[in-house]
Amino acid sequence: MMLDFIKLEYLKYKKNSVVTMLVGFYFLFFPFVIFFGQELKVNLPDFIPNKNVFFEFPTVWDYFGYAGSWLVFFFLGVSVIYMTCMEVTNKTMRQSILNGFSRNDFFISKFSSALIIAIAATIYYVLIVLLVGFLNTDNLMFEDVYENQWSISRYFLMCMGYFCFALFLAFTIRKSGLAIFLYLSYIMIIEPLIRWAGHMYMFKHESAMWYPMNAVEDLMPMPIWRFTEALPEQDIPFDFLLSYKLAIGLAILFSSLFIFLAYRSFSKRDI
Repeated sequence: MMLDFIKLEYLKYKKNSVVTMLVGFYFLFFPFVIFFGQELKVNLPDFIPNKNVFFEFPTVWDYFGYAGSWLVFFFLGVSVIYMTCMEVTNKTMRQSILNGFSRNDFFISKFSSALIIAIAATIYYVLIVLLVGFLNTDNLMFEDVYENQWSISRYFLMCMGYFCFALFLAFTIRKSGLAIFLYLSYIMIIEPLIRWAGHMYMFKHESAMWYPMNAVEDLMPMPIWRFTEALPEQDIPFDFLLSYKLAIGLAILFSSLFIFLAYRSFSKRDI
């Protein structure tokens, strides 16, 4: 049944210019975004020997994962909101249910779209990393290629973390402009302010790092932040980044919560 939903979603959006543009920008920009760093005339920190670490195994997994996370957050996350809210604006959600779709069917179809986009984005990430890594790694050892294999799972979970939050806002707000505005504002401004200006001011505790989008971001953080020498000077008595295990656990927890809240909001409201 899910394959039928996926096919239907594809037929809906294959000629939609907005969705095509947003998804296309991810696939177009991803292979090149990190190469801008190759042209920058900057002094690298002492713990980074040269710019090759951005493009060779095993570190290429982390640097391209971080670069890709920004494109997933913006282009693909916004596309998930648009694809859902457009159904309300064009009244196709109501029409689908009147034509025989149940609410469960409709919700599953939207979740399926997000899932397929996440899978496609992750596969593309793997292909680009393998291509760039093989072309730029000298004295290649097989174990170097797969040293960071868990980055693939973390990348997929990062995609789903953004998409589940996007679905929650889309099903709750139903207006694409406002939902996109809150999506971008919460991730880039509101949550960081709550964590650092609120939580950290009152409680200097590691729980300030346990917020949903911070957990998602720490699945694919800027790799140099794993080096103590690169961290911003802050008087905090805990690690600046979540461990991967904690980030994975929190991301799964919050993603599940967002999907539950999205479904509950959709099931309780008029179509």
